[in-house]
Parts: sequence; structure tokens; C-alpha cells
Amino acid sequence: MKKIMLIDEYKIVNYAGGIEKVLCNFANEFVKRGYDISLVCLDTEKGMPLYDLNDKVEFINLAFTGKRYASLKYFLKKAEKEVLRIFGGSRMKFGSFNIVDPKLKYFHEQFISRLKRVISQIRPDVIICATSDSTYFAQTACSYQIPTITMCHTDVRRMVNGALGYQKKAWLNAKAVQVLMPSYVDILKHTGANNVVCIPNVVEEIQSNDIADLKKNKDTYTVITVGRVEKSVKRTHLLVEAFAKISNKFPNWELIVLGELDKGGYKRYIDSVIKKSNINRQVHFGGVVHNVLERLRYSDIFVLPSESEGFGLALTEAMSVGLPVVGYKNCSAVNELIVNGKNGFLCEDGIDDLAEKLSVLMQNKNLRVEFGVNSHEMMKEYAPKKIWDKWENLINTI
Repeated sequence: MKKIMLIDEYKIVNYAGGIEKVLCNFANEFVKRGYDISLVCLDTEKGMPLYDLNDKVEFINLAFTGKRYASLKYFLKKAEKEVLRIFGGSRMKFGSFNIVDPKLKYFHEQFISRLKRVISQIRPDVIICATSDSTYFAQTACSYQIPTITMCHTDVRRMVNGALGYQKKAWLNAKAVQVLMPSYVDILKHTGANNVVCIPNVVEEIQSNDIADLKKNKDTYTVITVGRVEKSVKRTHLLVEAFAKISNKFPNWELIVLGELDKGGYKRYIDSVIKKSNINRQVHFGGVVHNVLERLRYSDIFVLPSESEGFGLALTEAMSVGLPVVGYKNCSAVNELIVNGKNGFLCEDGIDDLAEKLSVLMQNKNLRVEFGVNSHEMMKEYAPKKIWDKWENLINTI
């Protein structure tokens, strides 16, 4: 039996992240295909991943293997970081000099040493890593003796432009680097990576009786978005502001925002926009939910106001249930998944064009139905068997 180790170095316990969902689905599928699967992380929170895992998947949290991770040394490093932040600011810099983050250094050292023991016990045939960081940990822990595959779950340009030396070295030394969109392949090859393969994320096949009924007359119609409520990438405020601009024309429409909430100033800013525009009865925040597909199925338009995406899981889920979709022209992945005028609209950046495109769809049911049908059909390209077969072929090749 072939053994596959999956590594996600950051938060995974009880966390509703897109990467975590992909990894759990991967683990479950390859257990069904007869592989021995282990899923490894280092998370100081006790528990299991939020997403269901097959009982045959071995979930290993390195924080609770061997000596206690949150030891006295951990707290000393944490305190040291806080002292350095007083002098170096949140970016940990003295002028042009970058300060080594002592807490992060401790995390790296602990991850590698703990992972080394686990790898020697399991002896996997291949290690699939969620990021270039986890690839670096795996390669260091096994001294390159076990082939590694690096996943890239983000816009490749973001990964390349922000890469540190050890991160770039990690993906260059991987046996393969997987990217999510065809346009990303050449970008990564220009860094010197050789074995770059495009394998998109899986989009679950939705049966006809579970597709959104956009022809139905309703008392209230819904614009929905799904994603972390966050300013720099997800940009939830743009959608709220665009909806506020046209809300008085559509009193029987509501906006639902699902996803992890920012408890700081950003959410307070959005609340102020809602209050100022007097749309508190039309805008609702649902937080993290487990029945996303069910919520999408009873909606009418999906909007993703992101600045960049690696693939856009929420977007493809919305398309799979047959919703018309709206996003920005300059957003990676989104501008490949949305075909302007066929399954939705691509907008110029900002509020005005988004509000205009929303208005067009909100007042035209026939157009919503047409776009929704096309959305559903286009997602058949990402059917589970097609995508998992591509992964299995890659693994067997390596």
C-alpha cells in the first residue's frame, strides 16, 4: 500500500479554511482509493479538523507528539517577540534591518524536529505539502530522501513576489509544483521550476434537484458572498458599499455575508456603512456555516469582491449550484472562471461598476436563469473523478 503524507503547517484544527477543506477531501478520497494517508500539522489547539475526515486517515498534530510544544521556552520566545515589537514595530524592522522573529524561529525548529521523528516512523512514499513553507520543513526533516510535491493554493504571483530564499529553494527542489489555473504554469516556470502541473480544485457535482431554482417567484431575493470578512484581499466592504448604492431600488433584495468575521475596526467600518445607508434590515452576517451549499442553493446571485484568488472555492461552489456570478476583471482565477456575459459579469475595480452589474442582474430574472445554467454546465470540467485521477497520475509518476 502506498503511503502519502499531507502537511499543512498552519491552523487546521476547527478552522474553516479553503486549504484545509481541500486537504481533508484529498485525504478522504485517497483512503477510498486504497492509499495509507496521514495528515500532519502543528496546531496548539487540541481537536480535529473542522471538515470530516475518514476514520482511516491518521491525523497527527505535532504540538502534541513528544515533549510539550507550549513549554517554558515557547513562552520565553513569545515574550521576546513582544519586546522586539516595541522597538521594531509590527513589521519587526530596525531601519532596513529585518529582525528574526524568535517565536517563528521556535515554530520552524520544533516543526522540523518533530516531523523528522514522524517521517521516520511512517516512512511515506511521497509527501504533499500545502505551501512552500511546509515543503521546506519536509525536505529538511527527511534530507530530500522522500519526494515532495508543493501545492500552491494562492495566486502564483503572490507566492513568487513575496518569497523568501528558503521558500523558493523548497519549490525548486520539489519533484512537482501543483498550481490551480493554466495561466499560473508559465509564471512559476520563469522562476526556474521545471515540473509545474496544473490540477484545479475539485468542484462537487450537484444533482439537478439541488440546483438553485432561479425561476421561482419570491418575496425576498438574495445576493450572497462567502469568504473571510477581511479588507486587503477579500474586500467585503466593496460589496456592501455597492449594494448600499442601489438598495433603495430593490427593497425586496437582501445581502448575506457568510464567513469568519474580523472582530476589529474593519467590521466596525462595514457596520457604519450599513447604518449610514440605512440597510441594516437588508444586510446579514451569518459567520461560519457548515451548510454552505444549502445556503447558496436558496440564493439568487453570488458575488466575490476579492483582489486576488488562487482558485475561488466559494465561487465554484456557487457556480455548481447554478448561480450567476460577479467578480472583478483584475482578480486572478476569478477572471478565468467567470466568462463575462456568459455565466456572470466581470467588473472594473471599485464600487460603481459592481453596483451597475448587480443592478442589471437584480432586475432581470431571465438573465439570471441563463447565466446560472451556464455556470452549472461549466463546472463539469472540475468533476471529482477527473481531478482526483490527475492527482493519482502525478503521484504514480513521481
